Amino acid sequence: MVARDISVGASPSVASWHLRHLAQFGLVEDADSPDGDARRRWWKAASTGISVSLPDTAEGKAAARQLTRHMHAQAIGDVQRWEVESEPRLDDRRRKAVASGNTEVHLTVGELRRMERDINALLAAYTSREEPPRGTRPVRIVRFLLPDPGDES
Repeated sequence: MVARDISVGASPSVASWHLRHLAQFGLVEDADSPDGDARRRWWKAASTGISVSLPDTAEGKAAARQLTRHMHAQAIGDVQRWEVESEPRLDDRRRKAVASGNTEVHLTVGELRRMERDINALLAAYTSREEPPRGTRPVRIVRFLLPDPGDES
């Protein structure tokens, strides 16, 4: 796992309190210090991704729609920030590797679910490795699976 020292704009005591709280719910766990400095505590995510289960009620469905909209807006914001902050700083080799797509396919609900599982399985080979190879850089993969309601609406 690549260690990154990230500033979140909080005091060490506030950050530590929040991280310990996240650890109680199994979201983060202790990590080895990359430099052997025992004066600093390192953390790592306990897993990748997130799964939310909401009740099948009107309130649960409304909450799911609100959460989905928020997550979409966050992802779109990530892309917009990347275009302004990161893309101009890419070297030519990485700039040529930038890719995007907008593909329409016709799928059953089962195929749509299988596609999401297959994409997650493909990504797992990269997100779960302990030590990424030398020369790697973070790559943001943004995807939306947006079924058309068709005659159901």
